[in-house]
Amino acid sequence: MIYELAHLSSADYFKKIYCENFSFPPHIHNCFEFVVCLSGKTYITIDEKNHEIKVGESVLIFPHQLHSFTYSESRHLICIFSPKTVSAYFEPRATLKPKSNKFILDSAFITALNNYNCDSQRLFEKGILYLICNEFDQNAEYEENINKSLLDKIFIFINENFTENCSLTTIAEHIGYNTSYISRYFKKCVGISLSDYINIVRLGNVCYLFENSNDTILNYALNSGFDSLRTFNRNFKKFYGVSPKEYFNVKKQHR
Repeated sequence: MIYELAHLSSADYFKKIYCENFSFPPHIHNCFEFVVCLSGKTYITIDEKNHEIKVGESVLIFPHQLHSFTYSESRHLICIFSPKTVSAYFEPRATLKPKSNKFILDSAFITALNNYNCDSQRLFEKGILYLICNEFDQNAEYEENINKSLLDKIFIFINENFTENCSLTTIAEHIGYNTSYISRYFKKCVGISLSDYINIVRLGNVCYLFENSNDTILNYALNSGFDSLRTFNRNFKKFYGVSPKEYFNVKKQHR
């Protein structure tokens, strides 16, 4: 699974994902992210704090909190949703972040999420998300979110410019740092190279376009910032482990 990081700004964005043995590098987006462990253990780092999440335990990640998933033998449910979906909860806390993101959610809510069909009425969706936020809020403590770091600026620039000439040089020029420093800093903080992360975002956009439009894979790749089909195929195989043809043929069968 690769996040559709470029499409999280929609006012009604909601996505429910089941993941097994999943890992993903540090990233930031402007949505809430709710994660509950269904089996095994999962390891999540949020703002440099490490969390071991066991069966029945959850985290609620706030917008613009840096977070990552470490590979583990586990199965978990992820729900990503726009702050506007729960505006009455979010707006009074828009400048805050929780001191701890971990909490335990009543199993009845998890069952409701498992049974929820994303094509169902949106009223139910908003209701269950508000209930989750309310459960989290019962014991949450908050602090001012003043961490607008260099890493935030890099992520924001990539998410806004990945379809164009989004390179180490253009990012360094925009932010006002030299390329060597940006390259080392990003690799140290995130664990992968800047170019790899940009390609991860671009691949996520290709998958989004495939699911939501009707065009050729070549055009999806070019419209996502890849300069050629060859470059796209090489990166797809690198991060997905299969060729685009194999991957999208399976996707077509499940449509």
